[in-house]
Amino acid sequence: MSKIAKPPRNLIALFVLAGFGGIAYLGIGIWFILGPKQNLTTSGVEIQPWFLLVSGLLCLILGMLYFWGISESLKRGRYVPLVAQVICIINIAFGFFRLPGGFITILINLTALILLFTPSVTAWFNPKI
Repeated sequence: MSKIAKPPRNLIALFVLAGFGGIAYLGIGIWFILGPKQNLTTSGVEIQPWFLLVSGLLCLILGMLYFWGISESLKRGRYVPLVAQVICIINIAFGFFRLPGGFITILINLTALILLFTPSVTAWFNPKI
């Protein structure tokens, strides 16, 4: 085992970011699922109810994945950093499609990536290093 008895501050900051993200995705998922049952029109594009249902289910899954990542991080799960890095990179890529509002997504995920590569977080997940 590692000499680190409790999670480092950088990892706790990641927990906070992931917690806010998980709550947001769960809320959006519930909102999409329980939302309007008729066709919506936004920017001249019609959105079908089945699309909102599928999007809501995917948001719920992603929200639960965030909380799973927090719980596995506390157990020092071996693949958690890799999964977190992949999610951050995907979020950054999709943030570019939502500019200018996507800048917030890009900044949050860049911060998470930087925190993932700090020595204290690396030592938490790789106790032999």
